[in-house]
Amino acid sequence: MYCQNCGAKISENQNFCASCGMSVSTSITSEVNKMGSITFHRVSRFVGCIIDFDVYINGQNMGILKNGGDLKVKLPIGKYKVNFSLWSGTNTQEIEITNDMPNIYAEVKLKMGFLVNKPKIIKIRSEK
Repeated sequence: MYCQNCGAKISENQNFCASCGMSVSTSITSEVNKMGSITFHRVSRFVGCIIDFDVYINGQNMGILKNGGDLKVKLPIGKYKVNFSLWSGTNTQEIEITNDMPNIYAEVKLKMGFLVNKPKIIKIRSEK
């Protein structure tokens, strides 16, 4: 089971979420009925093609996103802080997985600047 407030895994004998402190009786969701996913797709570009960046969700490293690559993360329903980390800068955006939109597809592009390069979500849509 997972905490509805922060998405942390909760064992059946816990009274409170160890991550955020919310009462388990009000924060538990069913793994089967309340799961979703976010698929990050990095738009393929020649400029910056050898630069990979890390994807973090609520502070946890989920993996590396390469040029033209995909990264799929399964998560319970809820709001998530998504952070893209690159040697020259970071970018943080919020994504919400809902019952109506349990599977999210996010296109990510590396915005090249003179001094700073930042990964950025350019499009979000529901995925079947």
